[in-house]
Amino acid sequence: MQTLEKTGPKSIDWAAGIFEGEGCINVHSYYKGVPYYEAQIMMTDADVLEEFHNTVDLGHLRGPYYRKREHCKPVYQWSVVKQSELKEFLELILPHLCRRRTEKAREALKVINAKLVAKAKAANAKLVAKAAVEMMMDF
Repeated sequence: MQTLEKTGPKSIDWAAGIFEGEGCINVHSYYKGVPYYEAQIMMTDADVLEEFHNTVDLGHLRGPYYRKREHCKPVYQWSVVKQSELKEFLELILPHLCRRRTEKAREALKVINAKLVAKAKAANAKLVAKAAVEMMMDF
Protein backbone atom coordinates (compact mmCIF):
# COMPACT_ATOMS: atom_id res chain seq x y z
CA MET A 1 0.00 0.00 0.00
CA GLN A 2 1.21 3.50 -0.76
CA THR A 3 2.14 6.08 1.88
CA LEU A 4 -0.78 8.38 2.56
CA GLU A 5 -0.52 12.11 3.14
CA LYS A 6 -1.75 13.57 6.44
CA THR A 7 -4.25 15.91 4.77
CA GLY A 8 -5.60 16.58 1.32
CA PRO A 9 -7.02 14.38 -1.42
CA LYS A 10 -4.49 11.58 -0.85
CA SER A 11 -5.10 11.28 2.89
CA ILE A 12 -6.92 8.53 4.71
CA ASP A 13 -9.06 11.24 6.34
CA TRP A 14 -10.22 12.35 2.90
CA ALA A 15 -10.86 8.77 1.74
CA ALA A 16 -12.76 7.93 4.93
CA GLY A 17 -14.87 11.08 4.43
CA ILE A 18 -15.75 10.00 0.90
CA PHE A 19 -16.65 6.53 2.16
CA GLU A 20 -18.63 7.93 5.12
CA GLY A 21 -20.66 10.17 2.82
CA GLU A 22 -21.08 7.99 -0.25
CA GLY A 23 -20.13 4.43 0.68
CA CYS A 24 -21.80 1.46 2.29
CA ILE A 25 -20.95 -1.90 3.81
CA ASN A 26 -23.25 -4.56 2.40
CA VAL A 27 -23.83 -8.01 3.83
CA HIS A 28 -24.87 -10.93 1.65
CA SER A 29 -25.62 -14.55 2.52
CA TYR A 30 -23.94 -16.47 -0.25
CA TYR A 31 -22.35 -19.62 1.11
CA LYS A 32 -24.26 -21.87 3.50
CA GLY A 33 -25.91 -18.87 5.13
CA VAL A 34 -22.58 -17.41 6.27
CA PRO A 35 -22.49 -13.62 5.85
CA TYR A 36 -20.28 -12.28 3.10
CA TYR A 37 -19.38 -8.59 3.26
CA GLU A 38 -18.62 -5.97 0.63
CA ALA A 39 -17.69 -2.27 0.77
CA GLN A 40 -18.99 -0.16 -2.09
CA ILE A 41 -19.23 3.41 -3.37
CA MET A 42 -21.36 4.41 -6.36
CA MET A 43 -21.24 7.94 -7.75
CA THR A 44 -21.28 9.96 -10.93
CA ASP A 45 -17.96 11.70 -10.20
CA ALA A 46 -15.43 9.44 -11.93
CA ASP A 47 -12.46 11.65 -11.00
CA VAL A 48 -13.30 11.54 -7.28
CA LEU A 49 -13.78 7.77 -7.34
CA GLU A 50 -10.51 7.28 -9.25
CA GLU A 51 -8.68 9.41 -6.66
CA PHE A 52 -10.33 7.38 -3.87
CA HIS A 53 -9.26 4.12 -5.51
CA ASN A 54 -5.71 5.39 -5.97
CA THR A 55 -5.59 6.53 -2.35
CA VAL A 56 -6.77 3.32 -0.68
CA ASP A 57 -5.09 1.11 -3.32
CA LEU A 58 -7.61 -1.68 -2.74
CA GLY A 59 -10.69 -2.97 -4.51
CA HIS A 60 -11.85 -2.49 -8.08
CA LEU A 61 -13.17 0.46 -10.03
CA ARG A 62 -15.91 -0.24 -12.60
CA GLY A 63 -18.05 1.75 -14.94
CA PRO A 64 -19.41 3.77 -16.46
CA TYR A 65 -22.88 2.30 -16.11
CA TYR A 66 -25.54 4.13 -18.09
CA ARG A 67 -29.04 4.57 -16.74
CA LYS A 68 -32.17 4.32 -18.86
CA ARG A 69 -33.09 7.99 -18.48
CA GLU A 70 -31.28 10.30 -20.88
CA HIS A 71 -30.79 13.13 -18.38
CA CYS A 72 -28.94 10.91 -15.85
CA LYS A 73 -25.16 10.93 -15.70
CA PRO A 74 -23.22 7.66 -15.97
CA VAL A 75 -22.48 5.96 -12.66
CA TYR A 76 -19.12 4.56 -11.52
CA GLN A 77 -18.59 1.93 -8.84
CA TRP A 78 -15.72 1.15 -6.49
CA SER A 79 -16.02 -2.06 -4.49
CA VAL A 80 -13.94 -4.46 -2.48
CA VAL A 81 -15.26 -7.99 -1.98
CA LYS A 82 -12.13 -10.07 -1.41
CA GLN A 83 -12.38 -10.62 2.33
CA SER A 84 -8.66 -10.14 3.08
CA GLU A 85 -8.67 -6.82 1.17
CA LEU A 86 -11.92 -5.78 2.84
CA LYS A 87 -10.34 -6.46 6.23
CA GLU A 88 -7.37 -4.26 5.29
CA PHE A 89 -9.64 -1.48 4.02
CA LEU A 90 -11.92 -1.51 7.07
CA GLU A 91 -8.97 -1.49 9.48
CA LEU A 92 -7.50 1.45 7.54
CA ILE A 93 -10.59 3.65 7.74
CA LEU A 94 -12.15 2.43 11.01
CA PRO A 95 -10.61 5.15 13.24
CA HIS A 96 -12.03 7.82 10.92
CA LEU A 97 -15.65 6.62 10.67
CA CYS A 98 -18.68 7.87 12.56
CA ARG A 99 -20.56 5.67 15.01
CA ARG A 100 -23.04 3.98 12.65
CA ARG A 101 -20.46 2.88 10.07
CA THR A 102 -17.97 2.03 12.83
CA GLU A 103 -20.49 -0.46 14.24
CA LYS A 104 -21.08 -1.99 10.79
CA ALA A 105 -17.32 -2.15 10.10
CA ARG A 106 -16.66 -3.88 13.45
CA GLU A 107 -19.48 -6.36 12.76
CA ALA A 108 -17.94 -7.14 9.36
CA LEU A 109 -14.41 -7.42 10.78
CA LYS A 110 -15.59 -9.87 13.45
CA VAL A 111 -17.06 -12.20 10.80
CA ILE A 112 -14.13 -11.74 8.38
CA ASN A 113 -11.54 -12.45 11.10
CA ALA A 114 -13.40 -15.61 12.14
CA LYS A 115 -13.51 -16.77 8.50
CA LEU A 116 -9.80 -16.08 7.97
CA VAL A 117 -8.88 -17.96 11.16
CA ALA A 118 -11.02 -20.93 10.10
CA LYS A 119 -9.45 -20.87 6.63
CA ALA A 120 -5.94 -20.80 8.12
CA LYS A 121 -6.79 -23.70 10.45
CA ALA A 122 -8.15 -25.73 7.54
CA ALA A 123 -5.03 -25.04 5.47
CA ASN A 124 -2.82 -26.01 8.40
CA ALA A 125 -4.78 -29.25 8.90
CA LYS A 126 -4.23 -30.13 5.23
CA LEU A 127 -0.50 -29.52 5.58
CA VAL A 128 -0.33 -31.72 8.68
CA ALA A 129 -2.26 -34.49 6.93
CA LYS A 130 -0.01 -34.27 3.87
CA ALA A 131 3.11 -34.44 6.06
CA ALA A 132 1.69 -37.47 7.89
CA VAL A 133 1.04 -39.26 4.59
CA GLU A 134 4.55 -38.48 3.39
CA MET A 135 6.03 -39.80 6.64
CA MET A 136 4.01 -43.01 6.33
CA MET A 137 5.23 -43.50 2.78
CA ASP A 138 8.86 -43.20 3.96
CA PHE A 139 8.43 -46.26 6.21
